[in-house]
Amino acid sequence: MANAEKILSLYDTDVRVIVRGKAGAKVEFGNRALIGENRQGVILDHQLFQESAPADSQLLFGSLLRVWEGTGRHVGSRRATVVFDRGGFSPALFQKILEAGFDLLTYRKGRVRRIPARCFREHRTRVEGRTFTYRLADQQVRLLKGKLRLRQVVRQKDDGHQTPILTSRRDLSPAQVAYRMFNRWRQENCFKSRIGTRHRRCPFRRFPYAVLCSQTRAEIRVAGVMDLRRDPQHIERRRKTT
Repeated sequence: MANAEKILSLYDTDVRVIVRGKAGAKVEFGNRALIGENRQGVILDHQLFQESAPADSQLLFGSLLRVWEGTGRHVGSRRATVVFDRGGFSPALFQKILEAGFDLLTYRKGRVRRIPARCFREHRTRVEGRTFTYRLADQQVRLLKGKLRLRQVVRQKDDGHQTPILTSRRDLSPAQVAYRMFNRWRQENCFKSRIGTRHRRCPFRRFPYAVLCSQTRAEIRVAGVMDLRRDPQHIERRRKTT
């Protein structure tokens, strides 16, 4: 049977099959939407994709420029930092962000050479009355065949796992870089709780994927692709309650 002839939902006629390939969520049903909002919940940018959507790295730059055009004046003369997840990892995108006058902060994706244990030092930073401690290695790396030079801060946990972070910010201490990257999830958790499946009246709950842009002071945090599932079990539960 052709996909156009399949009935995927009795109440959402525009639902599509989304192949994710992830454990526990190989196939889901719904649409993809890009939603940009600030911390107060004001929608700054949006875009709906009823068919397949471009990769996150392709969506990010266009949305960033649209959000900045409408809100950038509130930052003043400060240089804004774009904070995003591995979904936006693209050295070509990094170059475009820097050329547009922004700084960046993100995780490094792909195979990365392990840093020797002797290179790590204990670093601390104090934020909002709390002290955060990390074992970090701070170094310079080159991407795009040496054309793009960035700072790499690698965190090593007690079990030896290493998490590399890339940034163009050289004015921050290593601990501040680590805190700001790991703190990114506060925006995503807030967004998830606001438009999660528990909030039936939210106009965006019917879209199982959303890209969140949250502007905080001189930082624009992109929470990445949200996963608000529309799996077969969820459809069945929704049908029984309507």
